[in-house]
Amino acid sequence: MGDAATLCPACQSPMAEGEETTPCPGCGAVHHGECWREIGGCGVYGCSHVPPTEKRNDLEIPAGHWGKETKACPRCGVQIQAMAVRCRHCGAEMSAGAGQSDQAWKAERAEIGQRATLRSRCIWVFALCAIPPLAPICVLPATFWLWRRWSAIARISGLHRTLAVVGVGLAWLMCLGLVTALFVASHTGD
Repeated sequence: MGDAATLCPACQSPMAEGEETTPCPGCGAVHHGECWREIGGCGVYGCSHVPPTEKRNDLEIPAGHWGKETKACPRCGVQIQAMAVRCRHCGAEMSAGAGQSDQAWKAERAEIGQRATLRSRCIWVFALCAIPPLAPICVLPATFWLWRRWSAIARISGLHRTLAVVGVGLAWLMCLGLVTALFVASHTGD
């Protein structure tokens, strides 16, 4: 029972007599039934019945490894020391080199993509609100957008957040100026 032919290729434990086993249809290696179900296929390297692995676009290895000396702050995006636990620019706290779960890794990648989209929208809001003829048209939708997205906007860089706020503020000032000018013009023409 203790020889190498009776070891399960998945868990490397010997097969007990009477234990449920599952032979691989590709290579014939005998697995514990539970091991076969848990890994979803064969545990022998190179076998055609090995379960597929999940492909990653980026490595999960912390930035301090493999020669990288800096990393992007998760809150403000500024490059900081790879092993820093606190950003010196925005004060965000993070772990120095802790691994991530699969869900955390995917959530982080999605948030990075959303931040890039949000930054470009902040620039568009500023540009549209700063153009005098468009300000009366854009002021209400831009204000509503800023109010609805404020929690996400508060987490991006200060420049883009400031552009969005200043753009909406300029649009309100231009609208107020336009209303004042129309009011004065209507009362002086009598």
